[in-house]
Parts: sequence; C-alpha cells; structure tokens
Amino acid sequence: MNIMSHSIRTAKQKTVVCATVFFVLASFSCMNSGTSVSTPDEIDALPADTEVIGARFLPVKHFPKLARFKQLTALTFHTGWGVGEAAVTDEGLRVISEIGFSDLDTIMLSHCNKITDEGLRYVVKIESLKWIGLSACPGITDAGISTLATATQLETVDLRGCPNITDVGLERMHAMTWLIGIRLDGCPNISDDAVAKLRIALSDCEVTKDDKAWEYANDTS
Repeated sequence: MNIMSHSIRTAKQKTVVCATVFFVLASFSCMNSGTSVSTPDEIDALPADTEVIGARFLPVKHFPKLARFKQLTALTFHTGWGVGEAAVTDEGLRVISEIGFSDLDTIMLSHCNKITDEGLRYVVKIESLKWIGLSACPGITDAGISTLATATQLETVDLRGCPNITDVGLERMHAMTWLIGIRLDGCPNISDDAVAKLRIALSDCEVTKDDKAWEYANDTS
C-alpha cells in the first residue's frame, strides 16, 4: 500500500469515527433537552445566555420571544412526545428561521405531526444548522429530502421512523456528499438495496438502519 492510499484510508476511517461519536453526542444532547418552556412567563424566567431549550408545548404565537436567547445552540421539540402533541408547525419553523440565530446548530423535531415538507424550506435557511432530527415525522416525504439536499451546512440528518420516505428520497441524498451521518432506523418504505447504494454514494458518511433498535426504543408495551 502506497502512502497516498494509506492516507486516504486513514482519513475515511477518521470520518467514520467522527460520525459515530457525533451520533452519540447528538443523541445525548437531545435527551438532555435543557429547560422546557410552554408559556411566555417561563421564557422570561430563563437567563438570556441559555443555550438549550425544549419547546414542545410552546404555542407558535410565542416563538418570537425566543429571540432573546442569542446564544441558543439547540432547540428541541422532542422531549415530552409521549405526553402530548407538539405545538410546532410549518409557520413556527418559519418564525424560528427568521429570528436569525447565529449559533443554533441543532433542531430536534421528532414526533412532530404538524410539520411537513413545507417547513423544511424554512429550516434549511438557518445557516448555522448542523444536526436536524426528523424521526417519526409522517409529514416529511421524499419532496422534503429534495429540500434538505440544498442545505450544504448540514452534517447529520436523523430520519428514523419516517413512514413516507422511500427509495426515491434516498436516491436524492446521493448528492449530499458533505454529510457525516444519516439515520434511517425504522423507515418501513426504504429497502436494503437503496441503503446499500446510498452507502456507496456517500462513502465517507455513516449511514445506519437498525430497525430492531428503533422498535426497541419505541416499545410502549
């Protein structure tokens, strides 16, 4: 093996390791969702330098008040999904995108039934965004993947449990050569063949599809 081949192989190995570590850290970050807010008073009570906020039950009409958190790095609508429906809508995502957060790198939208492909048109405008969680979002389809494919700032996309993403959507992700991680666990309409082709197209990206892990994580019995 010559030096150049060894360097390329080593670089790819480092990329995979980084992607795996990023998955772990991102998952931990989403579980540690910061302080949850659902009313204007709760927003006003938080320090202005708060970096992580959970807002699953915050009405969209109050989203503009989030602008006071200039150092916000993560916004999650995931925590509490087993308790009630998320309030966030496509209009809410438009409001968030227009606030102008400069450090917001993570948005967790898991189990948010009111968001659709339309909302992704606003999310991709957040230039600082690196990690987006869309697991178990029935309103996200192959059309939304086409929108995500324009977001070159993204590094990791979590699509676990999305029932309306198919092999067509995965083919559209072949162009996203900048990604380091894609999660597809529990996507019923994605074939093993499409996953294999995606891994070939994105050889430096960690593509995971562990359906058993998804079933275990969402077992409510």
